[in-house]
Amino acid sequence: METTERPLFIVLRARWFVAFAERSKTEEWRRHGSRWNAETCRVGRAVTLAKGFSGPRVQGRVVSFRTAICEGGAGDIYGHDTLCAVIGIELD
Repeated sequence: METTERPLFIVLRARWFVAFAERSKTEEWRRHGSRWNAETCRVGRAVTLAKGFSGPRVQGRVVSFRTAICEGGAGDIYGHDTLCAVIGIELD
């Protein structure tokens, strides 16, 4: 039985959405867990980036995945001693 995998859906604040659209941002940091891990964010999976829940969207693919201790803005949000999923994304 063949199934079609839905794209990974990532909601972003306006400034980060624009940075991805302008190609100046290529990675998204999220708290590692059941939603954001190597299985759900596998390389090659389609991605939909959304500006908020009802704003414009762009399509891409996961091109890399790694884990790291949260730093910068992600550390400010999740805690600087928390494990983060670092998802490399390339837009279509």
